[in-house]
Amino acid sequence: MAHRYDLIVSGGHVIDPSQGIDAMRDVALADGKVALVADNIPADQARDVIDARGLIVTPGLIDLHTHDFWGASRYGVDADTVHIARGVTTVVDAGSSGAHTFPAFRKYVIDRAMTRIYVMLNISGMGMALGYAGLEDIRWAKVEHAVRVGKEHRDVVLGVKARIPPLPAESYREVLRRAIDAAEGMDGIFMLHLGGTSIPVVERLNMLRPGDVLTHSFRYSPGGNGILDSEGNVLEEAWAAKERGVVFDVGHGKGSFSFETMERATSQGFLPDTISSDLHIGNVDRTVYDLHTTLSKFLHLGMRLDEVIRLGTEAPARVIGKSDELGTLRPGAVGDVTTSKLEEGRFELSDSGGRRVVEATHRLTHVKTIKGGREYRRYLA
Repeated sequence: MAHRYDLIVSGGHVIDPSQGIDAMRDVALADGKVALVADNIPADQARDVIDARGLIVTPGLIDLHTHDFWGASRYGVDADTVHIARGVTTVVDAGSSGAHTFPAFRKYVIDRAMTRIYVMLNISGMGMALGYAGLEDIRWAKVEHAVRVGKEHRDVVLGVKARIPPLPAESYREVLRRAIDAAEGMDGIFMLHLGGTSIPVVERLNMLRPGDVLTHSFRYSPGGNGILDSEGNVLEEAWAAKERGVVFDVGHGKGSFSFETMERATSQGFLPDTISSDLHIGNVDRTVYDLHTTLSKFLHLGMRLDEVIRLGTEAPARVIGKSDELGTLRPGAVGDVTTSKLEEGRFELSDSGGRRVVEATHRLTHVKTIKGGREYRRYLA
């Protein structure tokens, strides 16, 4: 008997914010794509069936900020071990490689990984191979080199990332200008690491364009060195940036997420646009762990489950210009599905640096990953 579908994910609570679905549904996959989301799809129409009763079924999770250049960057993790094996089908590597190191990143990591990896190219030609930023000498920041690589690898490179170390103010501004010029030159996104004190935050905010990403937006920044002023109010320039389309990303990381900052911002109506982990070797076994753990912190902060899922699926897909194929369960989209469990109990969750440890009553945990219509199994990696 010929089967209509390759796989049915059956009986789960489907949450697909891109379609406004928040109900019990089945998801059928065929030829690597989503074929149908409906009630009670007959099991005999599929070659395989996954029982998702009692589980949350979502589009494959997307992490907008990770570090995956294992073996060449001091922060690199093994993508398949920590992403697809934990429910994240698509990631954006944020600056691990630069124009000179990207070819190796592509050949030895991206093209071999089961996790789908996109790249924000570091404005430093050496990426993060020479330390956390690679920009202690700004001669490494060559606009023409970044643009050339970005154009040659447009299927993978989305834009440019800058994490600028403590530099004299004019050097900082020069690197920032070069990074934005490079992003414009490849018609890409610019992602800026929020940190450092070389130039005022408001000046950096004012330079960001619609569609650019400010990552680590909700870090602990006493004294007004973040999106909050010294009195805890969201900066007018941050509001203006959000209104013109700048993306305020979480980018949790080892030192870049604060419950206090998030609570102060959200109490004023200033919400994150995307939730990402900034997963790297320094936090994969502590504090951050994975994207599910990061999403769980926003459940604890009172965000609705469907909104949390949106910020880890549809929202990042839109940021990277892939919303027609990723972050959605619309028929014809790529067949990426994540099943998760919403657990109840007592769970410790920490912000960066352990400034606050909370006891949550719910958390999301990974159960299964489907990428391109196939269930991921570790032994196939």
